[in-house]
Parts: sequence; structure tokens; C-alpha cells
Amino acid sequence: MSPVNYAGLALYFVVLAISMIASYCSTKSGARRGASGLLIAVTWFYILRFTINYPKTSWYQDGLNLFDVAYADVIWGQETGNWGYTQMLLCWAIVGTVWTINAPLYYQLFGLFGAMSGSYCLILPEHRREREEDRDTVHISLLVACLMAFLCVWMLPMSKTYRELSWWLWGLHVCLIVPKVLGLGRLGPRVHKGIVYLADEVLCVGCGQGQELQFFRERFHPTRLQGLDAHGTRPEAPEEIRVGRVEEMAHGVNHIRCGEFSKILAVDCVYHFQKARFLRDSAKLARESLSMTDVVLRPDAPWWIRLLLCAMNIQWSNHWTEPQYRKALEEAGFSKISWKSLEPHVLSQLPGLSSLAPYLDYVLIHAEVKKHPRPLAAVIGSGMSGLIAAHLLEATHDVVIFEAGPKCGLVGLQEDLGGVAVDVPLRFMMPHYYQELLQVIRQLKIPTKAVPYNAAYQCGDEMLMFTVFFRPELPNETFLEYMKRHKLHDHEAYRIYSLHLSWMLSCTYEQANGTPAGVILGFIRASNPFVRMYQSSGNILRVYPTMRALQDRLLEGKVLKVNSPVAPFNGSREIDGTMYDAVIVATDAPAAGYLLGGEWQAMLSKIHYQKGRIIVHKDPALMPPKKEDWRTFNVREDGPDSTCQITVWLNKFWGRDDLSENLFETWNPAQECSPDLKVKDVQLSRATYTTAMHELWSWIQEKQGQDGFYVAGAYTLEGMSLSLSC
Repeated sequence: MSPVNYAGLALYFVVLAISMIASYCSTKSGARRGASGLLIAVTWFYILRFTINYPKTSWYQDGLNLFDVAYADVIWGQETGNWGYTQMLLCWAIVGTVWTINAPLYYQLFGLFGAMSGSYCLILPEHRREREEDRDTVHISLLVACLMAFLCVWMLPMSKTYRELSWWLWGLHVCLIVPKVLGLGRLGPRVHKGIVYLADEVLCVGCGQGQELQFFRERFHPTRLQGLDAHGTRPEAPEEIRVGRVEEMAHGVNHIRCGEFSKILAVDCVYHFQKARFLRDSAKLARESLSMTDVVLRPDAPWWIRLLLCAMNIQWSNHWTEPQYRKALEEAGFSKISWKSLEPHVLSQLPGLSSLAPYLDYVLIHAEVKKHPRPLAAVIGSGMSGLIAAHLLEATHDVVIFEAGPKCGLVGLQEDLGGVAVDVPLRFMMPHYYQELLQVIRQLKIPTKAVPYNAAYQCGDEMLMFTVFFRPELPNETFLEYMKRHKLHDHEAYRIYSLHLSWMLSCTYEQANGTPAGVILGFIRASNPFVRMYQSSGNILRVYPTMRALQDRLLEGKVLKVNSPVAPFNGSREIDGTMYDAVIVATDAPAAGYLLGGEWQAMLSKIHYQKGRIIVHKDPALMPPKKEDWRTFNVREDGPDSTCQITVWLNKFWGRDDLSENLFETWNPAQECSPDLKVKDVQLSRATYTTAMHELWSWIQEKQGQDGFYVAGAYTLEGMSLSLSC
């Protein structure tokens, strides 16, 4: 090394020794000194080991600075380096500079040149001497210095030479120490410390009418603050509080995504919850910690204390002692549990409860969430099946959705007509059959609206009526065999159902006839013949205003990669260099077979797909001849290739009598509409029932999950594969 380097090294140790001695002399606590000494010993063991080996390297012969080389070894060491951890420690050093801005200078010098952790554990609260304004705010000049320090940390791995690396290291140390030396913490306007600390996202449960939210917001200024309470919110701040039970915060209508908040707070309310479930959900939903206050039984509490607690609406299962509490926290997924009694400042001060203080304790509990890496799941395809699969997985997995096309597939074909968006294909739900999908929609608080179900069925110019019937089917009996056995194949009900099934299943009449009777009748019977399902007020539902509302909600908090086709897996769950714990292929059967290969491809190739066509248009020629016969759903028997045509009158479907012109969406048009009235024309394929599909249903269920692969879609489960119209 050069003489300048030696002089710098000597100055370094002089400053370190003086600041270290001053810090230890200012601290009377032997425990703090011991902890600091241990941290210094560990840190300098690695520093000295590197220093001893340094003269034996070519770096020494080249005259390179010891500390520059040490950082270069960490930053450029690749597999042998540990830059990730070092980067986090340097960032925390910047935050620590803000935290200790009011502490004596020698603490910071000791931290910068010795060990930051060894220095800061010596600082006592009285050494901070914070004024009232210093508790929450800092001067903007300190913020600028911190931002420059973050820039230096960011540029360290970008440097290409030792000299460039050295300049960024010097810049980092200057940014950390100059604010203290020059008193920059007293210059310029003040800003809240949360800006420097990158403040937390906090969920307050059982927050009542929101007074505590106001206190937290004014006192700590978190990045995000939200409440959850079963009794509603104040009218002046409705957006801050979700209304609902805390026990449902990870389920149902109050579903909170995993990791949505960094911290969860529960002030004086936990004893009213189902505590075991609350702790489990909190461990899933919080990224960092749970803090709460609660009433805890003392070990010698008599039995009648528990009866009094029950009388105060604290259920028996929530009467926990400290060991029981700690065990429940650990089992739920928490660690580093801190426990502080707040007595005699709470129960002992409350009229009527002071006599219970010898048997009860009121405690402040803080617990950190154990950092378990969540399994990683890939969902291939972003249609209905893919997004629902991703939604169900997000509670337990980190989910990445891959879409080969340029848009999310659920509403990728949606057409915007000057403020009126048309879903292509049009989707609607019959609640008696789509119970699980409707449950998801309601859990996510997606608005729905009733569709007035009134239909016109025609063959040429003849209008038909609708008939409902129920008869038992035989094993392995097809729909046509069922109708013939009951001598209904010549009945108008058969004609109506043939039309109905053709457009619902997007198949030919022959394919509908060959579908198992049990599959079709299962759909019919679910409607309950004693309830007038198809009444004008509407028991058919649609997502409001369009399916985009559902798509956007399902995509919240998830990673969607569009224009990202996936290569065949060949037995490996690796995609773009990342290994996934589970892969859900939510595409059509041919694409799924291509991706999975092998036996999957051979079996899925047996699934038959019927091609269909959908047009969005303004041509009334595809509607019944007389306008008084127009209905919401208009079905014609004589569609192309032995199928039916169905035209939905969108004005009535939406309940939009204010539209100036009529809009229609037609499946399988029997005739071409006027070209100047056509808005959109698309081709879609649909899996239809065959004997092979019936055999595949059980095979697919057996194969699900093998080697971590799953398939999702309308063709994978026994039943009516209604994915096009619903």
C-alpha cells in the first residue's frame, strides 16, 4: 500500500478507538457493554481474518486499499460474495443515521468505523434528548443526505473499477456522517420521519368508530392505514374502515391478501375474537408483526373468575394464561414474542375491576411473523379458470400468471363502443348451478345485476313455449335415450331443450343428444321446478358493469405476464429459469396437451372441440321478424351446421333503455348481417361431450397433482362444460 493508505488506516483506527471508548464510558449498563463487545468481536473476527490474508494477495502488491478490496470481494464475489446481505445492512445503516441523529457524534463514528450494531445497542433513551418536534420529524436536508446515501449503495455493484468503487464508498460514508458533523439535521423545513423510514402499511382490527386510526395517522403517519370492525365506520371516513368480522379477514367478503399489510394491530379487542383463528390469519396476512393488548389469566386465578369473564362476553375458549398464549402464538407462526404487563395501570384503575387485578393481567404482546418462504405457483392461461385458480392459490402461494396473448384472457375480446363495453363472449350465471363461482364473486364484493330472462324460440316464423319436466334417468343413458324412453322426443319440450342445450353448450343437436342424461338433468333439477326461475325480474345474474370488474379484482396483488408463451415442460416445472412448486395449466385441452406432453397429450387429444362464431352487431335482421316478439334471448332452431342461433338483445340484457340504437350479440348466425352494421366477428372453440370425454374425467382426477402439474378448465370436471356463455 502507498504511504497515503497507511496514513488513512492509522487515522481510521484512532477515530475508532476514541469513539469506541467514549461510547463505552457513556454507558453504565454491563449487559449493553457485554452485548456490544460480543458484536464487535464477531464483526472484527471476519475483518481481521481478511486483513491477515490481504498481504498475500496481488491486491496488496498493486497498492489497493484494504477496505476497498474487502468491499470488492463482497460485491463482485458472485457465488462467493454476499452482496445481498451487505446491501440490506447498509440500508439499515442509513435508517439508523436518522434514528440516532440526536445522539452524540461518537456513537455514529463508532458505528461507521467499528460495528453499527455494536454502537447502537449502547445508546440509552436519555441520550437521544429529543424535543417534541424531533419525535416525528426531521429536517429536509437530512432527507436529501439519506437519499444520496441510498444512491451510493445502489451504485456500488454498478461500479467497474476499484477507483470507481472507492469513490462511491467514500460518498456513502460522507452522506452518513456529514449530516451529524455539520448539523444538517437542523437546517431546512421539516418532514415526517416516515418518509425516511419508508413507513409501514398497518391494519387495525376491532377499531370501533376509528378514533385510534386518527391517532395513529396523526402520530406516526404510516404509508397506509386501514381498519376492520364489525360495527361499521364513521360517516366522515368511510374509506378507512372495512365493515366485517375480524374472524373473516382472511376469508369471505373481508378477504385480505397475504402480505397486504406489514403490521396488524389489535388494541383492547382480541378477547372478543376467536383468538386461535385470529392468530393463524394474522400470521398469514402480516408481512412483519402483530401487536395487541389482551386480558390474560394469572396462574392462580380461581374458577369463578372465568365465569365473570364469560358474563363480560369473553368466551371460555379465550381464557388463556401466559404459557398458553405463547404456545398459541408459536403454533400460529410467530416468533420473537415480547410480553409486557401494563398493570397496575389498566384493570386496577377501572371502577369495578380493581378487585380482579390479582387474578388477571393486562398485557402488551408483540410477535414477529416467522419468515417462511411461500411456495411458488405458475398459472398458464388467464381466462376464467386461470384467474379463479390463481385466486384460490394466493392464500398459500406466490402466484405468477402467464398469458401468451397481449391481454388478460378473461375479457381480452371485450369491445368498447363509445362508453358501452360489450363482453365477448357474453357471460351470465344461473345461481342454482354456478354456486361456487357466484360465491367467489360475492366474497370479492363484485357487484351483480339480475338479467330479465325472457326468451323467444322460433323455427322459421313459428314461436314456441317453454316446458319444464323432471323424470329419473338410467345409468349410462343419453339425453336422447332418456327422452325416447319417456316418449318425449316428439314433445315440444324436447325441441325447446335441444335449442337450449345447443346454444348453452355451443354444440350441434346431435352432440347434445349424446350427452349423458344425468349431466343435463343435473343442471335442470338444480333450478327447482317449484321456483319460477325464469321470471321477468330475473334470477340470471351478470357481473356489473362488465366482466372486467371481476377480472380486475382477481388480478389484484398478482403478477400477470402477457406476451409470455410457455415452452413445453418435458417433466420439469421450470419456466424462464425459475422452478415452480406447482404448475396449473388453465388452457384449452390441445394447448394443455402440447405443454404437458407424453400421456397427457395423448389423452387430451381425444377431447372434441366444436368451432363457433360470435358477432357483435346492430342488424335487426337476425332478430325475430316482428319487433313485438323480441326478447332478451332470441333463439332460432335453424342455425348453421345443425346448431341453433341465439341473439341477445343487449339493450334489454343490460337494462339500458337509454341507448339510442339497438345492439346485439349473436352466436352461430344463420345468416350474414349487414357489413356496415357489424362491430366484431370472432371464432371460438368449445369442448363438447363425447364418450372419450366421459372416460377422461376420472383419468384427469387421478393425474391431477402428479409431479406438481394440474389442469384447469371446463373439460376437466364431470358436468356441463359451460365456459363460453357463463
